[in-house]
Amino acid sequence: MNKKESILKVENLKVYFPVYSGFFRKVTGYIRALEKVSFEIKREEVVGIVGESGCGKSTLLKSITMLVPPTEGKIVFSYNKNSYVLNEVTYRELVELRPFIQIVFQDPFSSLNPRMRVWNLLSEPLQLHASLSRQDVKERVEEILVSVGLDPSHVYRFPHQFSGGERQRIAIARALILRPSLLLLDEPTSLMYHCRHRF
Repeated sequence: MNKKESILKVENLKVYFPVYSGFFRKVTGYIRALEKVSFEIKREEVVGIVGESGCGKSTLLKSITMLVPPTEGKIVFSYNKNSYVLNEVTYRELVELRPFIQIVFQDPFSSLNPRMRVWNLLSEPLQLHASLSRQDVKERVEEILVSVGLDPSHVYRFPHQFSGGERQRIAIARALILRPSLLLLDEPTSLMYHCRHRF
């Protein structure tokens, strides 16, 4: 596989949020969260996006994962020698591509379901997207927990039973467990601080 190949290409991306007012919630304007953003990421390349708070960095990551659909522009993801325009593919195609694009959010407490144990948080993606036996799932979960510096014996705890740093490690483990081709990190310096002895 050619490392120089592009894995992600963002072209003239725009994200506008409508502003509503009045009893009938009429659109009176737009908040321009992103305006003509373009960049390219090649395989095995690390790209950092720097900007002040509120400039749209998180919105950009959510747009790439299609959690926030873009207003205009193209998001092209290359996988298995095929290229997909993420904001033009069908829902079925998007579901099939999701395992290969994972995101770690800035706030682990809001991104982890407080009613789910660590086992469910980590095993559910494997059960949905990977054809593995229960034993293989168990081994993969234990392996990924050790890799982020957590004790596998805590697999049946809830997120609130961990510290903030440990919750962030669980979020990282959840993103890595499917072995994605593209990993998106919101506030990566904070993530690396929590896992500095491992990454």
